[in-house]
Amino acid sequence: AWSMPTPQNTPLTPPSPDQNDETLSLWERAAGRGYVELAPGLRDYFSELPAGSIGVGDGVFDRVGTPRRWLWPALWIAGLLGIVWPCWETDVPFRVVNRPVEGDRAARREFRFRSGSRFMVDRIAPGPDGTVVDRLGHGGLVSVRLRPTIVDAGLRLASERVRLVGIPVPMRVDISEVAQDGGGQRVDLVVSAAGIGRIYEYAGVFRYRIVAEG
Repeated sequence: AWSMPTPQNTPLTPPSPDQNDETLSLWERAAGRGYVELAPGLRDYFSELPAGSIGVGDGVFDRVGTPRRWLWPALWIAGLLGIVWPCWETDVPFRVVNRPVEGDRAARREFRFRSGSRFMVDRIAPGPDGTVVDRLGHGGLVSVRLRPTIVDAGLRLASERVRLVGIPVPMRVDISEVAQDGGGQRVDLVVSAAGIGRIYEYAGVFRYRIVAEG
């Protein structure tokens, strides 16, 4: 249950004389031709950001964290690194800010808990063979190799490998991004561990826009 099939992706479109692969976002290159099936409401989020621009999303999450309090001491350490936190809250205001950084996508996610704001940081880079690699937290001590596929006009991401300071760990990450009727998009993230099951999650709806930086 911890391995995923490796579909053979093809480029989204053959490059034209005035367009090369660098004009495509890392998501477009990873998803391949199937990217054209992505819902228009998700295109801004997964397309390349124009020079001098950032992407900003605001919304409310139904739930964040885990009700398994015996996991909270380990999550407290992860919280210091800017990854996840020891919590289980509902109706959490949320903001994400995406920036292009040297061909990668850097993100800062703010979760406004009742006890105060907490921040999750990560940087996503192109990976091998139609994947992306997400380095989480300050220093990128946790890395997750994710394979994107387009399912019912939404984007699904399934982890093929999770590493902590370079050491493989028996964990799995599943993410779903789908467009919402009337605008906005819903994200669902579940982190599971072998022998334990679900150890962390968040889910909610937000609206995303591209604005000039500064």
